[in-house]
Amino acid sequence: MTEVFVLAQRFDHLTFDHADGIVTRGAVDESGQFVTMENATNERKTIGMSGSGFVEMLARQMTAELQAERDATLPGNSTQLSSKRISFGALTRNGDGTWNTSQVKGLAAPSLSSKGTTPPSLIIRPLHQVGNVVSIRQFSNTAFNHHHGMQSEERFGLGADPDGDAFVNELTTADLTAVSLYQATLAVPGRVIPNDPAVEQAILAGEALFNQIGCATCHATLPLTSNNNPGLAGKPGWIYFEPNPYNPATGPNSPNLQLGPTNYPVSAPAVTVDLTRRNATPPAPASTSRYGGGARIHGSQAARHQRHQRSEDRSRM
Repeated sequence: MTEVFVLAQRFDHLTFDHADGIVTRGAVDESGQFVTMENATNERKTIGMSGSGFVEMLARQMTAELQAERDATLPGNSTQLSSKRISFGALTRNGDGTWNTSQVKGLAAPSLSSKGTTPPSLIIRPLHQVGNVVSIRQFSNTAFNHHHGMQSEERFGLGADPDGDAFVNELTTADLTAVSLYQATLAVPGRVIPNDPAVEQAILAGEALFNQIGCATCHATLPLTSNNNPGLAGKPGWIYFEPNPYNPATGPNSPNLQLGPTNYPVSAPAVTVDLTRRNATPPAPASTSRYGGGARIHGSQAARHQRHQRSEDRSRM
């Protein structure tokens, strides 16, 4: 996929037919106005997913560090938040135990939300165009629903058919785990320098200038540490696992599978993969399961695709 039409999912099927006056069916928006190609959607070029497993693990480590600084803040004090040499401003805990996040920088609004003495989560959200998606899994859950009309059991429940296509249990937690692990293990992009002294010198000079004028201040190379893997104690930071311990259970684009004891489709134990291993693949499960990477309970991928193709064909009739 090289581009997406964000917000097009509000409509059943965009037709721009002015004979159709039903709101959000094909031509009319929520305000009752006919839409055009220019204002019906927000067209965007998609970014690559290569290296996204490391990006998510880095966000998990930084989240854990910020939360530790938050938890060490006593009532009546402020703390300068920082992780991996990046400043996130100041967090204040008032004398009555409530929190003031007005001086915190660089975090999305949901991560700063606080009510009473409940602290802000300070979760780093590394994905999506405004940095407001916590995990590959959360992103995939939403994308399957918005762009493919496929609803997962962990988000919509067992036996549910929210889009009315007569198909239920379309995506198991095993499906979402497999999709997330695949994306997480896509290789980190490399750099190929041509075997030409002049070109090589130009590249090295550009790299030096990049650092000299301060580009690397924001576009920084941040290290994963070996002693920090939130939710998987004792494992180095490059051991990726599903589900993310910070997956949101409530709010927009939720719920998503939680890390915990087996309770289908709400929570599950970790499935791990070493991101540093060549041709990394997750371990085969001991038995076929709706949780892990085994065969799917509700039929093959091909059968599911055929069912959805028939559904789409019916919708166009």
